[in-house]
Amino acid sequence: MRGKWVCRICGTENAAHYRNRRVCSVCFIKRSSDYHKKNGEKHYEAVRKWRLKNPKRVLEWNLRYLYDFTDSEIEKILNWKSGLCAVCGKELVGLGRLKNNAVVDHDHVNGRFRDFICNSCNCALGFIKDSAGIARKLIVYLERF
Repeated sequence: MRGKWVCRICGTENAAHYRNRRVCSVCFIKRSSDYHKKNGEKHYEAVRKWRLKNPKRVLEWNLRYLYDFTDSEIEKILNWKSGLCAVCGKELVGLGRLKNNAVVDHDHVNGRFRDFICNSCNCALGFIKDSAGIARKLIVYLERF
């Protein structure tokens, strides 16, 4: 911080400021909170529209911050166009939750990317809690009939 400065809102001298905006952190947070209370619906509508217009950037953000994927895994996922489900072989035409779309399968223990699978296979894996033991028991059960 160079020299003295005064918060434009409360007048506090040399307080911790927020991103060089000449506003102290306390006033910035209060001002943001007040803005969202007054304009919450407008703000969330703008965010919703942006997400609809930028699905690839939303996906990239989710992959980067919600999962522990490496940059190469993220790049592979973002550049994927179509292919077959790694489990059942069904043809998949895009990423998403629609009927013929792929979902990104990942290991819930270590967070690593596994492959692209269809939503049905993803649900099945979720129901058996990614357990190979339960899958084997299901196979034995099905083969009995």
